[in-house]
Amino acid sequence: MNNHISDDELLGLIKSLNLEEAVPEREGRSGGEDLLPSGEGASVHVENNQIVVRAVEGGGYPLVEAVPPVRLLKNGKLVEGRTRVGAGDKLEWQIAREPLYAIEVSENKLEAYFQLVSKVRYGWNLVDQPASSPLRIEAVEDREVVLETVNLSEVMRTLQSMGIVKNIRSAVIFQELAHPTHERRLVAQGLRPEPSQDARLELYFAQEVQSSIEEKEGRTVDYRNHLHIPSVKKGDLIARRYPMVPGVIGYTVYGELIEPVPPKDITVIAKENVEIRGDGEVYAAKDGRPRMTGSQAVRYFDIATSYVVNGDVDLKTGNIAFSGDVIVHGSVKEGMVIESLGNVYIFGNAYQATVTATGSIQATGSIVKSHFYSGYYGVVFNRLYTNCKALNDQLARLVQASQLLMGVIEAKGQRVGIGQILMTLIESKFKDVPKTAADTLSCVKSIQRLASKEMNDLRDQVGLLTDPRRILGLDSFNLIHALQNTVRETYDMVERMQEIGANIDVGQCYLSEAKATGDILIRKEGVLQSTLTCRGSITFFGRDAVCRGSQLDAQDTITANVVGGDFGGETMLKAGRRITMNRMNPGKLCIGKLCRQILQPIKHVTAYVQDGELMVEFEK
Repeated sequence: MNNHISDDELLGLIKSLNLEEAVPEREGRSGGEDLLPSGEGASVHVENNQIVVRAVEGGGYPLVEAVPPVRLLKNGKLVEGRTRVGAGDKLEWQIAREPLYAIEVSENKLEAYFQLVSKVRYGWNLVDQPASSPLRIEAVEDREVVLETVNLSEVMRTLQSMGIVKNIRSAVIFQELAHPTHERRLVAQGLRPEPSQDARLELYFAQEVQSSIEEKEGRTVDYRNHLHIPSVKKGDLIARRYPMVPGVIGYTVYGELIEPVPPKDITVIAKENVEIRGDGEVYAAKDGRPRMTGSQAVRYFDIATSYVVNGDVDLKTGNIAFSGDVIVHGSVKEGMVIESLGNVYIFGNAYQATVTATGSIQATGSIVKSHFYSGYYGVVFNRLYTNCKALNDQLARLVQASQLLMGVIEAKGQRVGIGQILMTLIESKFKDVPKTAADTLSCVKSIQRLASKEMNDLRDQVGLLTDPRRILGLDSFNLIHALQNTVRETYDMVERMQEIGANIDVGQCYLSEAKATGDILIRKEGVLQSTLTCRGSITFFGRDAVCRGSQLDAQDTITANVVGGDFGGETMLKAGRRITMNRMNPGKLCIGKLCRQILQPIKHVTAYVQDGELMVEFEK
């Protein structure tokens, strides 16, 4: 006998199982109409606090319902709403007793409140009623019968049973019982912890280059040297570290200790030409540009050394690779390459050049047919990070669902291949997995020029999810687990490589590509047939700056002046949060994945997302 489960049976089992959540069954109560009458016809009346059911030959099945606070029980089961009664049914009643008082503890467990509903609980009597249908079972309070009285001792016992022990205000409880207000009264209070203070750094130098135009003698203007690179003198104090301060422990009304959030420390490390003195004071040991690198927890200070080119970078100088800042008092000519482990400053233009920097790149003139990269290839790697993160989450849920399904099938005494389970789940419940895998492969292909063993492993392993034959051939979860590890290692690697604040700042940009992990700043005429991508914002400063035939992609905002035109191809602007501009000719706007084609010129444009919808405000 073949007990191997078929694809159709497996798919039916998946549909019958709720792999996401279990819906609890309703218990303990029944709708009145669902309880069928028992026995022959009857009559029902109320007499002497009892509900009397009598058989009536040829009689009907009268309707009975309870009026709150009366609760009706039919044959021992609580009834909601109306119910029909037969001669074989037994009807009982009870009063829904609400608590005479409530004690409520705040969500943070720092306060406990007492609220008195009623100081005394009285008895109840049913109202006598003759037989009828429908019959409403009603009761009235009997103030001569006292069942329960609230006193201070009882409330204190309740507090104790709840574990509330700190700073109990018994006088407040006594006053409320003596003179009821029926309001929430604070009767116990814990102690809020005093927050910790993180270590912090105070910097005494500008981290960004300042741009200003100064008038020289003879009323002439110096346009060549308007970039002012931050610099310090030997012996200058460049930063001070303030130590972290631990918080003070608090406690809840239950006496539980509340630990304050531990403070975050900052480790300051001096590199070349920097000294740390006293309690975290950082001094320059030579003249130059101070810089701070590292993460939030570890900060490195050094005085960047500079490689200065007093003229153009061309065949005479050769390509430049330098572990510090590169300053070019001229232009970067065709085919030349600058590689810097610091900032790059170009007091001129770049023609068909490639400039890379771990810090920022600034050029006062134009970049033409050039490639500028600052930081760690922000957007491409960010997309790889996002897809790997999503794929890791999807794989975790896929494996969990597969193991659950295997357990159900094995319990039925049937057999199924792991590959068959995975393929069926992907086709029915996890249809996003192949798409996410394809998106991840697309990212990997886009960075092949940074090929490494890790990237090749990622490409080969993710390819499994796009090949149904390979999936069906799996006989264990080993390859899936290996893929999960590779995906996690990839997005961890990308996260470690990101650098904050690596900007690209240029005059204008033609037929070029610029990628920054920080912002992209366009100071003069604008951008033509170029691709700009950044994690931060893209900003045009020139009043008449244009953006034509270009693709702009910023994860934060884009601020432009004139966008699109009659030549140069379509212009597309994509931002993560907001786009503003003075004028837009036909082109395309996107906020996130929401896009709109602009067909007619519009002015004073603002685009953003509100409640999941792309909003474009403008004047015609």
